[in-house]
Amino acid sequence: MTDEVHLARRGYAFNTLHPNISALTLTTVTGATSLVEDTDYTYDSGFGTIYIKSTSTVVDVDPGENINVDYTYGAYDQLDAFTTGTPPERFLRFEGLNTVNGDLRVIDVFRGAFDPLTGLQFINEELGSGEFAGNILQDTTRVSGSQYFIERRKYA
Repeated sequence: MTDEVHLARRGYAFNTLHPNISALTLTTVTGATSLVEDTDYTYDSGFGTIYIKSTSTVVDVDPGENINVDYTYGAYDQLDAFTTGTPPERFLRFEGLNTVNGDLRVIDVFRGAFDPLTGLQFINEELGSGEFAGNILQDTTRVSGSQYFIERRKYA
C-alpha cells in the first residue's frame, strides 16, 4: 500500500486500511518529512494502529498533519456484515430451556425482520446470551392459526 493518507495529530492514533502490516514508513504530505519510529510514532502491526507520540516534533498538534502511510500487509480474512440497509426477512425458531423448572419452549416466528446490532458484544463473560430487536411480520400465506408466531411447551 502506498500513499494511504491519514490525518495525524500528536497524542492520537489512527488505523490503516489493512491489518497485519510491516515495512511501515510515514512521511508528511507537505514537505515529505519522514517520521521516525519510536521518536515520532509507535505502531501495532497486528491491528494496523499507528500512534503519533505527543512528543513528536514533526506532526502539528492542531489541526494535525496529513501523513502518507506506506506499508505491506499480510493475508487476513474479512467478513462483510450488514451490507444492506433493510434487514432481510427470516424465519426464526427459538428453542429454550427454563433452567428453573426444566420446561422446554419452542417458538416459531414465521416472518420477521431482525436487527442483529442490538446488544452485539464481541467479547463478554457470559455463555449463550445475546439480544436482538426486530419486527414480527404477518405471514398471510398461513390459513389457520396465528399468522405471526406459535409457542409450544413441554412441561418437565
